[in-house]
Amino acid sequence: MIRWLVAGIIFGSLVFLASPVQANHYVYLASEANAAGFSQYTWVNNRWAMGAQSHNWCSGFTSTPQGILNALAEWENAVQSSFGPEFVAGCGPSQTFLFLPASAGSIPCPGYVGCLDVSNWGYDSGRQAYYIVTANIWFNTTQYSFTDAGYRYTTGHELGHAYGLHERYLHPPPSIRCNPDENSIMDTATFSGTTVTGGCDGYNLYPDDKTRATLLYDLSPAQNVATYKTGTNSMSQFWDDVNWAESGYQLYFYYWSPSAYSWVQFFSGLHYAGVGPGDPDLPVRLSSGYSKPLYMPSTDYIICGYTHSTARGYLHWVCGQSKFLGGEV
Repeated sequence: MIRWLVAGIIFGSLVFLASPVQANHYVYLASEANAAGFSQYTWVNNRWAMGAQSHNWCSGFTSTPQGILNALAEWENAVQSSFGPEFVAGCGPSQTFLFLPASAGSIPCPGYVGCLDVSNWGYDSGRQAYYIVTANIWFNTTQYSFTDAGYRYTTGHELGHAYGLHERYLHPPPSIRCNPDENSIMDTATFSGTTVTGGCDGYNLYPDDKTRATLLYDLSPAQNVATYKTGTNSMSQFWDDVNWAESGYQLYFYYWSPSAYSWVQFFSGLHYAGVGPGDPDLPVRLSSGYSKPLYMPSTDYIICGYTHSTARGYLHWVCGQSKFLGGEV
């Protein structure tokens, strides 16, 4: 799976990031089932961006450009507050990213400024999804040269794709161009002659880049919780999952004990929501329920729970409404 930066001249000075995708890009790659160059990055295929572990990186450059180092440090600072990944220098079988000049081998995107080439996906059974294990980030140093800002921009942009972000440039006919409504590392790049000099919006990550990347991984509480009594001894509970990330809901079932004057837990279980496509604008409606056997007491019952992720743990305790089971509907 390859994602690329395409070189081209717009108004004599801009390099654009080209691929035959729609003009109005989604924020996240996985939202677009047929994203060109990212066909595996879909919720349907359960292939979804980065895992939550540390990521070793290795350089194929004789001397690693400072721009690459700066982009790594900036991305690490942007996401570690959410789940603490680290970029650790080190070559070997455990490396996630290998940064390569074109001279290091056969570049898979000839004619392009650079590309992200994911060579290995790994399945995480706990999260029930595939994540990037190894990937090469290529720089076409044969056809183009890079300033330090150009290396930093290109690295930051490709790591943005690795974290699941889509392009933010505009390209309605007749040409690709900067997005005047965006300040993002995912916008187009600047190009002077055959030298990549940075991006339309500079070479740093912007607040939107950081927010979007962390939002993709963050967990939110269950929303719009509604509880219904569906029979004399049964109840159902519904809620909206607005998480982009893989998530589950660790549910706890209680009944009210008048003698102890407290809620008594009698069951718990993980309701797994899976990877995507939860979205604050297009939530996924989930449900659970309980049917009381005759040996259980006739009293009030309630379902509560945490939003759960193997990467984040248990967050956001939410309870539904209590319902009396054992009486009339």
